[in-house]
Order: sequence, then structure tokens, then C-alpha cells
Amino acid sequence: MHETTYSFSAAPRSGYTGRAARLSEALAKETDFVSRGELLLGKFIRLMEKDKSAATAFADSLFLTERSPRLFLTMGYYLMDPKADRDRAVKCFLRSADLSTGRYEKAQAIAMAGTVLEEQGKRDEAKRYLAMAAGDPDADMLMGKILWEEGKHPEAIDAYVTCAAHMPGARAQV
Repeated sequence: MHETTYSFSAAPRSGYTGRAARLSEALAKETDFVSRGELLLGKFIRLMEKDKSAATAFADSLFLTERSPRLFLTMGYYLMDPKADRDRAVKCFLRSADLSTGRYEKAQAIAMAGTVLEEQGKRDEAKRYLAMAAGDPDADMLMGKILWEEGKHPEAIDAYVTCAAHMPGARAQV
């Protein structure tokens, strides 16, 4: 496990004060992408509490430089709030999927992108992503719901059965 220790000077750097200076200093020293992601996530969450448009702009600034799938997945969860930026949430979830190395992590991120798209009424696009995440219980459950509403009952039942097979306790929700 990677352990990082930080030392902060009391003097502000290049016009920054307080927390921003400490974050800037810590990021300059940090090379582990997971630890960097944790630091950046803290800043993103603080921005979301104060100014959602600033948080969205900050999230955009991270797409080319950061490699933490957890950072993008968590930002996506915050951005999927109807008062935030759902299109940006989809972008974050898909970036998380691109960066994920595990099959289940990738499927979870893709399923969340499909969920947001379905909530926006973009069913065809949502179904495409949910099919890519097949095997993820949430993706299978939502795909079942969509197919049922489209009158494709046999396919919906297959999706629900797949969901129940992968998630203990899911039968109560299906």
C-alpha cells in the first residue's frame, strides 16, 4: 500500500492562501495517481458545495491530466444531480471506465453512464451502454425496466434473471 506524508510550509505560494496553497503544494509533490485523485476529489467536493459551475470547470480541467478511475467515478456521482451537469456526469463515468483495469469497475462506470442517459430520456444511447455493462446488476435491472416498458417482456425477464443471479437479495427488487 502506498503511504504518503505531506509537509506544508506556513508561507503561501504565488498568491494562494490557506487551503489552496496547501493543496497546490501537496499536488506538486504527489506522484501516485490514487493519492492525487484523493486530493483533487476533496477540492472538487468543496467546489460543488460552493459553486457548481466552478466544480464543473474544474472537472473538465482534469480529463487530460489525471488517471484515477475513482476520481472520475465519484465526480460523476456528484454531477449526476439534476441541479449539476448530467452530460458532464456521463463524461466522467465514461472516463472512469476508460481508466479502470478491472472488469467490474469498468462495468459499474458504464452502467452509471447508462443510468444518467436513461434519466435524461436518451433511451437508445442508454441501452447501448447498459448492454456494454451486461453482468452488472444495476445495468441488468435498468435494462430489464426499459425493455419491459418497451413491451419486450421476454428480453426484460432475461435481464431481470441475470440481475438476480449476480446480486444476492435482488429478487426482492425485481
